Amino acid sequence: MVMVGADAGALRALSKQMNSSAARLDDIVASLGSAVNHSPWSGIDAIRFSSDWGQSLRPILARVAQTLQVGAEDLRRNAEEQEQASAAFAAPSPGGGVTMIQTRGIDEIFTVPEWFGADRKQPWGKLSDQITDRWKAMTDAEREKWLRNYVEALADEKGLDRPTVRFYDEDTPSMVAASWCEKKGEHGCTTSRTLNINREILDDPYSINTVAHELRHVEQFEMIRRMDEGHVRNGQVFPAKNGDGVSEKVVEEWKSNNKKYVSAPSVVETDADRKQHRSYWDQPLEADARRAARKATNEMTLERFEAIEKGGSVRLKEVESKSGGQQWWEPFLVPLRILA
Repeated sequence: MVMVGADAGALRALSKQMNSSAARLDDIVASLGSAVNHSPWSGIDAIRFSSDWGQSLRPILARVAQTLQVGAEDLRRNAEEQEQASAAFAAPSPGGGVTMIQTRGIDEIFTVPEWFGADRKQPWGKLSDQITDRWKAMTDAEREKWLRNYVEALADEKGLDRPTVRFYDEDTPSMVAASWCEKKGEHGCTTSRTLNINREILDDPYSINTVAHELRHVEQFEMIRRMDEGHVRNGQVFPAKNGDGVSEKVVEEWKSNNKKYVSAPSVVETDADRKQHRSYWDQPLEADARRAARKATNEMTLERFEAIEKGGSVRLKEVESKSGGQQWWEPFLVPLRILA
């Protein structure tokens, strides 16, 4: 094969390394946040430190992780363009866009592709033994109620309108664990803005991750709509209510991906199936949703779990900053270097 330009394999390797670094940074932020929130330290200095962490330092670290993700996606896209230029692979056929995004069945949940990178051993995050034990002791009806409450809590926290949640029964080799329907009448959707959850996954506590994954798709569609309506400030797209902003560049990538979204194959048996499966896993909408769901899973504390069980929500504690001007730690802030 004649290679034109860059080494596509090297670009992909660097993209994986950056994605892995972003995930590790998310884990570090979650761990530090938990330590700050549960520290026995009290008093004025403790309040000030907690305020600085929640209002300034944590958002900076989150933006660094997002920047790494954007860079990884740029490298991945450049690798694809390189491969096309070198005639190694046929150019993908553009689709007409999708309004239903699916999470494949239970077997795939435990079959993580080799190209997933450093997070392959724990791609879905980690729930505590206390939470998994509580989940196993619940009835399916209690699990359904908990997941409905979780959908509402996540929607409220992200500044989204609460979607309709529908549970259904299906147990087939090609079963779908969950799916998001944006518009009625397209791709088999019978209702608009509906999160469909297969009851076959209820016995698995990591159905919590599945719901967080699908809610990220809800957020992706909302951010695309908001960007199209011109709700962009300083390069960030914000939800209509509360919630964090997302880089306009990232939202543009989601929009582009949505126009040529690759669905997961029903089964993975042939080389063509495996190629489609890889395209499904690697595309920006799915990679971002997995990363967001992994972060949400890692941040699920027993306190939050119990609050959601009761129909409430406990977020990571953030004390409002009482001070103005430069933060005490800013003179000591140095550029972060994420090591492999």
